[in-house]
Amino acid sequence: MSVERYARLDDERCLIGDRQFLISRIAAYRDTSDPRQFLYIETRAEPPVGVYQYDEGQIEEAMQRYGYYYDEAYGLWNGRIITAGDYEDRATVIDGKPVAVWGAEFRIRFLTPYNMILATRHHVMNEGKQDDVFGSLLDGILKGEASLEDLCAVIHRLPLPPRMDPWY
Repeated sequence: MSVERYARLDDERCLIGDRQFLISRIAAYRDTSDPRQFLYIETRAEPPVGVYQYDEGQIEEAMQRYGYYYDEAYGLWNGRIITAGDYEDRATVIDGKPVAVWGAEFRIRFLTPYNMILATRHHVMNEGKQDDVFGSLLDGILKGEASLEDLCAVIHRLPLPPRMDPWY
């Protein structure tokens, strides 16, 4: 997916698109002679925002199955957390009265550690041929079973697509 919006929220948090991240580390693979450059971002878990209830073990089960879990979508309006339904309806109830919430922001917050790679749109990773390999590597890094060096080695071995331009 493309990055359409970025905002720094505080010293540790940023917003990429509608996803809020609590950053734990960032690493850049940059070699001026190699156009396969990328940015690795790893995040820490944040607590739920509190508008949804989770069954005991639900977050851990999802982490085992999918590798991550995020708070169901919610809205942020004037510093107040609102449900995704209220965000979509553009209205919520405050102190028993309906209130219009035009201008609320849509958000997603990760409740488990998460990692991702940012790269140019024509990067060799974006061909989709190695999605399973990259998914396994990213999950392995979070579990301590793989390293950033392993990721760099796999990417460095991939062939360059024809006319790869590192700026696009």
